[in-house]
Amino acid sequence: MNWISKEFLFALSGALLIALIAIWRSPYPPVTTSGTVETHRNSPDNLGADNRSASNVPSALRGSESVKLDESKTGEKPGEDGTEFWPALFGYKLKITDTVIAAFTALLFWATYLLWRATQRLVIGADQTSENQLRAYVSMRGKFVYAFDEKRYCRVRYDIENLGQTPAHNVCHHGDVLVASHPLPDGFAFPSPLKKLTNPFVLFPRLPMEGTQVASSMFSQSEIAAIVAGTARIYLYGEVFYEDIFHKSARATRFALSVVADQATLQKLSTNYSGTDLKLHFETAPIGNTAT
Repeated sequence: MNWISKEFLFALSGALLIALIAIWRSPYPPVTTSGTVETHRNSPDNLGADNRSASNVPSALRGSESVKLDESKTGEKPGEDGTEFWPALFGYKLKITDTVIAAFTALLFWATYLLWRATQRLVIGADQTSENQLRAYVSMRGKFVYAFDEKRYCRVRYDIENLGQTPAHNVCHHGDVLVASHPLPDGFAFPSPLKKLTNPFVLFPRLPMEGTQVASSMFSQSEIAAIVAGTARIYLYGEVFYEDIFHKSARATRFALSVVADQATLQKLSTNYSGTDLKLHFETAPIGNTAT
Protein backbone atom coordinates (compact mmCIF):
# COMPACT_ATOMS: atom_id res chain seq x y z
CA MET A 1 0.00 0.00 0.00
CA ASN A 2 2.97 2.34 -0.37
CA TRP A 3 1.45 3.80 -3.55
CA ILE A 4 -1.39 5.41 -1.53
CA SER A 5 -0.24 8.85 -0.43
CA LYS A 6 -1.46 10.78 2.59
CA GLU A 7 -2.88 13.49 0.34
CA PHE A 8 -4.97 10.91 -1.52
CA LEU A 9 -6.42 9.58 1.75
CA PHE A 10 -7.11 13.10 3.02
CA ALA A 11 -8.85 14.09 -0.22
CA LEU A 12 -10.91 10.90 -0.20
CA SER A 13 -11.94 11.51 3.42
CA GLY A 14 -12.99 15.06 2.56
CA ALA A 15 -15.06 13.87 -0.38
CA LEU A 16 -16.81 11.26 1.80
CA LEU A 17 -17.51 13.89 4.45
CA ILE A 18 -19.10 16.16 1.87
CA ALA A 19 -21.21 13.29 0.56
CA LEU A 20 -22.44 12.42 4.07
CA ILE A 21 -23.35 16.03 4.80
CA ALA A 22 -25.14 16.31 1.46
CA ILE A 23 -27.37 13.28 2.13
CA TRP A 24 -28.00 14.10 5.79
CA ARG A 25 -31.65 15.03 6.27
CA SER A 26 -32.01 18.43 7.86
CA PRO A 27 -35.09 19.10 10.07
CA TYR A 28 -38.06 20.54 8.31
CA PRO A 29 -38.64 24.27 8.87
CA PRO A 30 -41.41 25.12 11.35
CA VAL A 31 -44.77 25.63 9.78
CA THR A 32 -46.35 28.95 10.76
CA THR A 33 -50.03 29.64 10.43
CA SER A 34 -51.24 33.11 10.00
CA GLY A 35 -54.43 34.19 11.67
CA THR A 36 -57.50 34.95 9.69
CA VAL A 37 -58.18 38.53 9.00
CA GLU A 38 -61.73 39.65 8.79
CA THR A 39 -62.45 42.08 6.03
CA HIS A 40 -65.12 44.70 6.01
CA ARG A 41 -66.73 46.32 3.13
CA ASN A 42 -65.39 49.75 2.47
CA SER A 43 -68.76 51.36 2.82
CA PRO A 44 -69.07 54.79 4.33
CA ASP A 45 -71.08 53.38 7.24
CA ASN A 46 -68.48 50.78 8.08
CA LEU A 47 -65.65 53.27 7.80
CA GLY A 48 -67.43 55.62 10.09
CA ALA A 49 -68.14 52.87 12.59
CA ASP A 50 -64.53 51.78 12.56
CA ASN A 51 -63.31 55.28 13.10
CA ARG A 52 -65.72 55.78 15.97
CA SER A 53 -64.73 52.50 17.60
CA ALA A 54 -61.05 53.25 17.17
CA SER A 55 -61.46 56.67 18.70
CA ASN A 56 -63.05 55.13 21.79
CA VAL A 57 -60.02 52.82 22.39
CA PRO A 58 -57.33 54.29 24.64
CA SER A 59 -54.06 55.15 22.96
CA ALA A 60 -52.08 52.73 25.17
CA LEU A 61 -54.20 49.82 24.02
CA ARG A 62 -53.92 50.88 20.41
CA GLY A 63 -50.12 50.81 20.71
CA SER A 64 -50.07 47.31 22.18
CA GLU A 65 -52.43 46.10 19.51
CA SER A 66 -50.16 47.40 16.75
CA VAL A 67 -47.25 45.58 18.34
CA LYS A 68 -49.18 42.33 18.29
CA LEU A 69 -50.09 42.87 14.67
CA ASP A 70 -46.45 43.43 13.80
CA GLU A 71 -45.48 40.20 15.56
CA SER A 72 -48.17 38.23 13.74
CA LYS A 73 -46.95 39.52 10.37
CA THR A 74 -43.19 39.03 10.81
CA GLY A 75 -43.05 36.18 13.31
CA GLU A 76 -40.32 38.11 15.20
CA LYS A 77 -40.29 40.35 18.19
CA PRO A 78 -39.40 43.97 17.58
CA GLY A 79 -35.73 44.73 18.14
CA GLU A 80 -34.61 41.12 17.61
CA ASP A 81 -32.87 39.73 14.47
CA GLY A 82 -34.10 36.66 12.63
CA THR A 83 -32.48 33.27 13.26
CA GLU A 84 -31.27 32.98 9.65
CA PHE A 85 -28.38 35.42 10.28
CA TRP A 86 -25.17 35.06 12.24
CA PRO A 87 -24.46 37.64 14.93
CA ALA A 88 -23.16 40.85 13.38
CA LEU A 89 -19.42 40.86 12.72
CA PHE A 90 -17.67 44.17 12.05
CA GLY A 91 -21.01 45.65 11.13
CA TYR A 92 -21.83 42.94 8.57
CA LYS A 93 -24.62 40.40 8.85
CA LEU A 94 -24.13 37.06 7.06
CA LYS A 95 -26.80 34.50 6.35
CA ILE A 96 -26.16 31.11 7.90
CA THR A 97 -27.13 29.18 4.77
CA ASP A 98 -24.86 31.27 2.53
CA THR A 99 -21.82 30.83 4.76
CA VAL A 100 -22.41 27.08 5.10
CA ILE A 101 -22.66 26.71 1.31
CA ALA A 102 -19.49 28.78 0.86
CA ALA A 103 -17.62 26.65 3.42
CA PHE A 104 -18.69 23.40 1.76
CA THR A 105 -17.71 24.78 -1.65
CA ALA A 106 -14.25 25.68 -0.36
CA LEU A 107 -13.87 22.25 1.23
CA LEU A 108 -14.95 20.58 -2.01
CA PHE A 109 -12.42 22.63 -3.97
CA TRP A 110 -9.60 21.70 -1.57
CA ALA A 111 -10.52 18.01 -1.62
CA THR A 112 -10.67 18.05 -5.43
CA TYR A 113 -7.26 19.72 -5.60
CA LEU A 114 -5.68 17.15 -3.29
CA LEU A 115 -7.30 14.34 -5.26
CA TRP A 116 -5.88 15.78 -8.49
CA ARG A 117 -2.38 15.96 -7.00
CA ALA A 118 -2.57 12.40 -5.71
CA THR A 119 -3.78 11.17 -9.11
CA GLN A 120 -0.99 13.06 -10.85
CA ARG A 121 1.61 11.41 -8.63
CA LEU A 122 0.13 8.00 -9.35
CA VAL A 123 0.34 8.65 -13.10
CA ILE A 124 3.95 9.84 -12.88
CA GLY A 125 4.86 6.84 -10.73
CA ALA A 126 3.19 4.46 -13.19
CA ASP A 127 5.09 6.02 -16.11
CA GLN A 128 8.39 5.72 -14.26
CA THR A 129 7.68 2.10 -13.35
CA SER A 130 6.81 1.29 -16.96
CA GLU A 131 10.02 2.92 -18.17
CA ASN A 132 12.14 1.00 -15.67
CA GLN A 133 10.56 -2.27 -16.79
CA LEU A 134 10.85 -1.67 -20.54
CA ARG A 135 14.12 0.23 -20.96
CA ALA A 136 17.39 -1.30 -22.15
CA TYR A 137 20.08 -2.41 -19.67
CA VAL A 138 23.48 -2.99 -21.27
CA SER A 139 26.20 -4.93 -19.46
CA MET A 140 29.53 -6.62 -20.18
CA ARG A 141 30.29 -10.32 -19.62
CA GLY A 142 33.77 -11.84 -19.91
CA LYS A 143 34.10 -15.13 -21.81
CA PHE A 144 37.70 -16.21 -22.42
CA VAL A 145 41.36 -15.15 -22.22
CA TYR A 146 43.80 -16.11 -24.94
CA ALA A 147 47.27 -17.30 -23.91
CA PHE A 148 50.01 -14.69 -23.77
CA ASP A 149 53.65 -14.24 -22.79
CA GLU A 150 56.24 -11.49 -22.66
CA LYS A 151 56.13 -11.11 -26.44
CA ARG A 152 52.40 -11.51 -27.06
CA TYR A 153 49.60 -9.20 -26.05
CA CYS A 154 46.90 -10.46 -23.72
CA ARG A 155 43.51 -10.66 -25.45
CA VAL A 156 40.18 -11.02 -23.67
CA ARG A 157 36.97 -12.12 -25.37
CA TYR A 158 33.69 -10.74 -24.05
CA ASP A 159 29.98 -10.32 -24.79
CA ILE A 160 28.00 -7.09 -24.66
CA GLU A 161 24.47 -7.98 -23.57
CA ASN A 162 21.18 -6.13 -23.45
CA LEU A 163 19.31 -7.44 -20.41
CA GLY A 164 16.30 -5.16 -20.93
CA GLN A 165 13.15 -5.63 -23.02
CA THR A 166 13.72 -3.00 -25.73
CA PRO A 167 16.64 -2.26 -28.09
CA ALA A 168 19.56 -0.06 -27.10
CA HIS A 169 20.52 2.52 -29.74
CA ASN A 170 23.83 4.19 -30.56
CA VAL A 171 25.78 1.68 -28.49
CA CYS A 172 29.52 2.36 -28.40
CA HIS A 173 32.25 1.29 -25.99
CA HIS A 174 35.94 1.27 -25.25
CA GLY A 175 38.13 -0.43 -22.66
CA ASP A 176 41.49 -1.94 -21.85
CA VAL A 177 43.25 -4.88 -20.16
CA LEU A 178 45.81 -4.44 -17.37
CA VAL A 179 47.47 -6.20 -14.43
CA ALA A 180 46.77 -4.96 -10.89
CA SER A 181 47.46 -6.25 -7.39
CA HIS A 182 45.04 -8.65 -5.75
CA PRO A 183 43.32 -7.58 -3.66
CA LEU A 184 43.20 -4.06 -5.02
CA PRO A 185 44.93 -1.56 -2.73
CA ASP A 186 42.97 1.17 -0.97
CA GLY A 187 42.42 4.22 -3.13
CA PHE A 188 43.03 2.34 -6.37
CA ALA A 189 41.15 3.59 -9.45
CA PHE A 190 41.14 2.22 -12.97
CA PRO A 191 42.60 4.70 -15.46
CA SER A 192 40.42 6.13 -18.19
CA PRO A 193 40.54 4.00 -21.35
CA LEU A 194 42.73 5.65 -23.98
CA LYS A 195 41.31 3.76 -26.93
CA LYS A 196 38.71 5.32 -29.19
CA LEU A 197 35.03 4.50 -28.92
CA THR A 198 33.70 1.91 -31.34
CA ASN A 199 31.29 2.83 -34.10
CA PRO A 200 27.69 3.03 -32.81
CA PHE A 201 25.36 0.08 -33.33
CA VAL A 202 21.98 -1.24 -32.16
CA LEU A 203 21.91 -3.95 -29.50
CA PHE A 204 18.72 -6.02 -29.33
CA PRO A 205 17.52 -7.86 -26.23
CA ARG A 206 18.84 -11.42 -25.76
CA LEU A 207 21.15 -11.06 -28.78
CA PRO A 208 24.65 -10.49 -27.31
CA MET A 209 27.42 -9.08 -29.45
CA GLU A 210 30.87 -10.61 -29.11
CA GLY A 211 34.07 -8.60 -29.04
CA THR A 212 37.76 -8.86 -28.17
CA GLN A 213 39.78 -6.39 -26.12
CA VAL A 214 43.56 -6.32 -26.55
CA ALA A 215 45.83 -4.98 -23.83
CA SER A 216 47.50 -1.65 -24.63
CA SER A 217 50.91 -3.04 -23.64
CA MET A 218 52.51 -6.45 -23.17
CA PHE A 219 52.85 -7.73 -19.62
CA SER A 220 56.31 -7.72 -18.07
CA GLN A 221 58.01 -10.79 -16.61
CA SER A 222 57.37 -9.58 -13.06
CA GLU A 223 53.67 -9.00 -13.81
CA ILE A 224 53.33 -12.50 -15.29
CA ALA A 225 55.05 -14.00 -12.21
CA ALA A 226 52.62 -12.13 -9.93
CA ILE A 227 49.66 -13.43 -11.97
CA VAL A 228 50.83 -17.05 -11.62
CA ALA A 229 51.54 -16.56 -7.89
CA GLY A 230 48.04 -15.15 -7.32
CA THR A 231 49.22 -11.79 -5.97
CA ALA A 232 47.99 -10.00 -9.11
CA ARG A 233 45.12 -10.46 -11.53
CA ILE A 234 44.24 -9.60 -15.11
CA TYR A 235 41.48 -6.99 -15.26
CA LEU A 236 39.14 -6.16 -18.14
CA TYR A 237 37.57 -2.72 -17.65
CA GLY A 238 35.90 -0.02 -19.72
CA GLU A 239 32.75 1.96 -20.50
CA VAL A 240 29.63 1.40 -22.61
CA PHE A 241 27.42 4.30 -23.74
CA TYR A 242 23.95 3.90 -25.24
CA GLU A 243 20.46 5.37 -25.57
CA ASP A 244 17.12 3.72 -24.83
CA ILE A 245 13.75 4.06 -26.56
CA PHE A 246 12.64 6.77 -24.12
CA HIS A 247 15.19 9.18 -25.64
CA LYS A 248 16.72 10.07 -22.32
CA SER A 249 20.27 11.41 -22.08
CA ALA A 250 22.98 8.90 -22.97
CA ARG A 251 23.18 6.10 -20.43
CA ALA A 252 26.49 4.62 -19.33
CA THR A 253 27.71 1.32 -17.92
CA ARG A 254 31.19 1.16 -16.40
CA PHE A 255 32.55 -2.32 -15.83
CA ALA A 256 35.60 -3.97 -14.27
CA LEU A 257 36.13 -7.76 -14.30
CA SER A 258 39.03 -9.86 -13.03
CA VAL A 259 40.22 -13.22 -14.40
CA VAL A 260 40.13 -16.06 -11.86
CA ALA A 261 41.72 -19.52 -12.37
CA ASP A 262 43.84 -22.08 -10.53
CA GLN A 263 47.63 -21.87 -10.59
CA ALA A 264 48.09 -24.61 -13.20
CA THR A 265 45.74 -22.85 -15.61
CA LEU A 266 47.46 -19.51 -15.02
CA GLN A 267 50.82 -21.17 -15.71
CA LYS A 268 49.57 -22.45 -19.08
CA LEU A 269 47.87 -19.14 -19.82
CA SER A 270 51.09 -17.17 -19.38
CA THR A 271 53.26 -19.44 -21.57
CA ASN A 272 51.44 -18.97 -24.87
CA TYR A 273 49.54 -22.23 -24.44
CA SER A 274 47.77 -23.17 -27.68
CA GLY A 275 45.09 -25.46 -26.22
CA THR A 276 41.45 -24.51 -25.72
CA ASP A 277 40.83 -26.49 -22.52
CA LEU A 278 41.69 -23.67 -20.12
CA LYS A 279 39.07 -23.35 -17.38
CA LEU A 280 38.71 -19.88 -15.97
CA HIS A 281 35.95 -17.47 -15.03
CA PHE A 282 35.44 -13.76 -14.50
CA GLU A 283 34.70 -12.07 -11.21
CA THR A 284 33.23 -8.60 -10.73
CA ALA A 285 35.81 -6.23 -9.31
CA PRO A 286 34.98 -4.47 -6.02
CA ILE A 287 35.28 -1.07 -7.73
CA GLY A 288 34.72 0.36 -11.19
CA ASN A 289 31.17 -0.96 -11.75
CA THR A 290 28.41 1.61 -12.12
CA ALA A 291 25.35 2.03 -14.34
CA THR A 292 22.82 4.75 -15.17
